Amino acid sequence: MKQKIFFLVFGSCAGITVFLYFVFSWYSSVTMVSQKQPEEIAAAVIEKTPLPILSFEDKLGQMFLIGFEGTEVTPEVSSLLSTIRPGGVLLLGRNIVNEAQLMKLIAGLQDISMRVVGLPLFVAVDQEGGIVSRIPWAEDTAQFDLQDGAEAFLVAQKRAQDLKKVGVNMNLAPVLDSDGMGDFLFNRSFQKDQDASLVVAQGLIRGHAQEGVIPVPKHFPGYDGVAFNPETGVLPFTENFPDTSFFKKVMDFSQVPFLMLSHVVYEAVDPADPLPLSEKGMELVRKELGGQVLFMSDDLASKSLMAHYSLGEIGRASLSAGVDILLVGGYPETAVVEEFYSAVKNELAKEQPAYGAASMGGLYEILSDAAEGDIGLQERVEQSADKIVKLKKEMLWKTSGLQ
Repeated sequence: MKQKIFFLVFGSCAGITVFLYFVFSWYSSVTMVSQKQPEEIAAAVIEKTPLPILSFEDKLGQMFLIGFEGTEVTPEVSSLLSTIRPGGVLLLGRNIVNEAQLMKLIAGLQDISMRVVGLPLFVAVDQEGGIVSRIPWAEDTAQFDLQDGAEAFLVAQKRAQDLKKVGVNMNLAPVLDSDGMGDFLFNRSFQKDQDASLVVAQGLIRGHAQEGVIPVPKHFPGYDGVAFNPETGVLPFTENFPDTSFFKKVMDFSQVPFLMLSHVVYEAVDPADPLPLSEKGMELVRKELGGQVLFMSDDLASKSLMAHYSLGEIGRASLSAGVDILLVGGYPETAVVEEFYSAVKNELAKEQPAYGAASMGGLYEILSDAAEGDIGLQERVEQSADKIVKLKKEMLWKTSGLQ
């Protein structure tokens, strides 16, 4: 009897000891974690989060930033994202009604991307301020109204907060083009001398970055001397490549990850093709700015480009030239987004007749086979996708619900 009591008492004490040990261990770990800053915790979790294994199809999809119609996630929108598997979406006025609607829309888009690819989307808008402000209730001070860097920083900070609240994580701004009185971008520019403009540009970029919204300066190297909007259907030609010193100063200070390109034929570099479709032009761009920046086209489905090239030619040429992000907004009709995608497939299928009747999803297999004879093209897709995915892990994981 005494022996039984001894074992009961001993066993209970041992159980309590083990229980207390685990409680103490748990409390210690919680205390240690709570002493860390939220940024440190998030960074540690993000670092340990495995990246999804992407097929070549997924990687090519990450190079697309696409527009779509509607203000909610319809079966058509879901099908578009599931087919192309884009790296990002572009929101225009046609997609925006009010704050609650926009938050629901973006959450739905992110959910599709996470389920289909396992990566969050870049969600982009043009919230330059002034006449180009897609979200009516978000901060919209015009660039030319900003007087100094301090004001620019505060404006950008508020703007980024407004964007981030609804789920937008990328702003296609600021506009760094020259501000000649006759330029069609004059009303969207800083309208100051280069030194003053530089300080304001730096403030805008810094304010966005601090709030976790990616700024995308535009349009390198500039629509200098272009008096009309090329979106109207006429491709602009200029004789000389513009002075890029202002862009370089901004990029050197800010180290932004993206830069949007202009769609101009700079005849001194390439007398035939606009910059995003020109291998000579893009070679010069990379020489001037390096290979760390991701180069984004303006809308490749613009009237000006489609007046001179087929959609298939546009897609293949931009990939060959080394554009990292293919923006296809599809304005005013988003049917052109799928037409662009299909046209690229058909263009590539010319080299692989066996794929002529392939489904839309076969585009990437076609490209892979076609690229066997063009190692440079395949490597460019891989390199661009790798940089995009790395950037997403560093900058978007915190807002994608993964941590």
